[in-house]
Amino acid sequence: MEKTLTFLSVLAMTFFLVSAIDSGTAMAQKKPVVIRHVLPTPEGDYPQTFRDKEMAKRFNERAKSEYVIEVHAGGALAKLPEYFDAVRIGAVEMEFSNWGMFSFLDPRMGLLETPFLFNNNHATSAGMKLLLPLI
Repeated sequence: MEKTLTFLSVLAMTFFLVSAIDSGTAMAQKKPVVIRHVLPTPEGDYPQTFRDKEMAKRFNERAKSEYVIEVHAGGALAKLPEYFDAVRIGAVEMEFSNWGMFSFLDPRMGLLETPFLFNNNHATSAGMKLLLPLI
């Protein structure tokens, strides 16, 4: 009886030890969640591609391999003007583009680029007062 009890105790301890080691290795082998980020500018473009790659590098360091941002420049995964749809259907998780280029979907998006058409801050301020009802 004592031998059977000792054998069962050793067997139970072995089982718990193996399960603890197995769960530890499973946690260490967990793959990071990949966040695909697309942008229209070509690879190596300064400042946009450089800025987004630096953002991804800082994020990846802070996420400690739980999440990883991959930057795909120049339409590598999706082409303009398909960015909104690519995010909507899950083809990519992040996108960066100027909203004005989507004014064919909704003309109000083109208003975001309007300040760049004016000569100075005073002209922009006067123009925005006239455009405010449209926004």
